[in-house]
Amino acid sequence: MKRCITALMVILYTSVLLIGCRQDVNKNKVGEKVYEYNISSYAPYTNYLKDRVIAFNRKYPNVKININDINQGSYISTIEASLNDIEKRPDLVLLNGQEINDLYKANKNIFLDFTSDMGPRTKSYAQGRIDEVSLDEKLYGVPWDSRPIIMFCNKALLAKYNTNLEDITTWDTLIEEGKKYYEASGKKENLIVMNEDNEKVFVKVLLYELGIPADSLDMTSGNKDLSKVIDMISELKKNNVLRIDNNFDIYKSPLIFGSSDTYMNLEKTYGDGQFFVKELPSFEPGGNNSVIMEGTNAVLMNNKKAIAPLKEFIIEALTDKKALASYMTTDGVFPSYVDAYSDVSVDKKIQFLDYDRLWARMSLIEVNSKRKKYFYDMSKMIDSYIEQSNKLEVEVNGSFH
Repeated sequence: MKRCITALMVILYTSVLLIGCRQDVNKNKVGEKVYEYNISSYAPYTNYLKDRVIAFNRKYPNVKININDINQGSYISTIEASLNDIEKRPDLVLLNGQEINDLYKANKNIFLDFTSDMGPRTKSYAQGRIDEVSLDEKLYGVPWDSRPIIMFCNKALLAKYNTNLEDITTWDTLIEEGKKYYEASGKKENLIVMNEDNEKVFVKVLLYELGIPADSLDMTSGNKDLSKVIDMISELKKNNVLRIDNNFDIYKSPLIFGSSDTYMNLEKTYGDGQFFVKELPSFEPGGNNSVIMEGTNAVLMNNKKAIAPLKEFIIEALTDKKALASYMTTDGVFPSYVDAYSDVSVDKKIQFLDYDRLWARMSLIEVNSKRKKYFYDMSKMIDSYIEQSNKLEVEVNGSFH
């Protein structure tokens, strides 16, 4: 009798273990089905996605996520070439606001609506970044990174002509210091040197600083804020503070306007302590100087397949505070997810930048940015700037711009 009871207890115990094991296995699966997805990526985002896939597969081993790295220069053309073939089309792509808008205008069914998933999370992002993924009152992506703009100042080049930027708070005060720099160099060197592509970005930076775009906007003629930007850049050129030179290495300019990617490039080239950073000058004393530029967004393609596991993956990956903060410091990808700024990594002092708390500085710019109502058709604005600024015929060192 005792043997029977003992045997029965062994059977029951074994059954409980088997049931428990089965529950553990099922817990680590999204149902019983095997899922497979393709994500098209490019540097510097690819390695982060691959790391997050490894972490995700610890919970969901039956979800296979392929990260396909594409050269950034051919990324958009590769994505566009795949759109008409659902078999070749990736399930998730990385796009900026302008690219989302352009593809959406061509085919309004190309993306999956992400509103129900992102709606409760919008308070964790700057409004300007949410606006970039908003079309027809729906959300079509998850913001990944942002580009808070600051000034990188080359200590050695500034010291060469005893240039002090300590009291620089407005563009007018920067112009005055830039004039001194030019004169001290024997009228040979300028405080700011950039190429034509950088100039176009600079125009956008200044417009965003003024609070552009607004709800009703005509950037093609007569816009007072565009005129204000044109006048400011004209003054910078006329006073030999700014020179446009396509043959110049922009990283050798005494002042450089950029973001985290700029920092990563400078760190590869220069030694520790050669740069310090400052916030942008403002148009008026005490005016806005918090500017964030367009970032990259994770966007789901409408491929008519079960997508819940991929949604869960990308939301987890782009809201993992610790992982985002860590990747920020190693690869310069500054996260749009503001909750990540509570991580201790954000307060890290950077030796290269004279022990500045760059990430904490950028986090303040991100949360203080006033940019809203992202204006998609920026090409019209840039064309208008070029057309109007060319009419000014501002002479800089013997050449006209």
